[in-house]
Amino acid sequence: DRGRYGQAHDLFHRVMWQAAQNAMLERTMVSIFRELAVERDSMLRTAVDHEAALELHDSTLRALKSGRPERAEREMHRHLEHFELLMEDVLGRGMTNRIPDFLRDPAGS
Repeated sequence: DRGRYGQAHDLFHRVMWQAAQNAMLERTMVSIFRELAVERDSMLRTAVDHEAALELHDSTLRALKSGRPERAEREMHRHLEHFELLMEDVLGRGMTNRIPDFLRDPAGS
């Protein structure tokens, strides 16, 4: 159910930014979510898109629960890179910011 998936997706992100208890982060994320509402909806076009998003959210949540900031940071970079690549495809143009190789996890975990 695409509608319910979208609600769960947004709730996942809202809970994360609210858990940070950072007013600036929350204002920024609310603004981003409003600005990119149509684009975010366009990202979830196929079952593969949905599965990839679920996997990213699951691994992000596991990283946060691990209590290891470096693991959470790696997962968030992976999460954002996935979002950028989808946006490139949806918008038909490249993004300018790439994750530098030194920030990538060589073990792939």
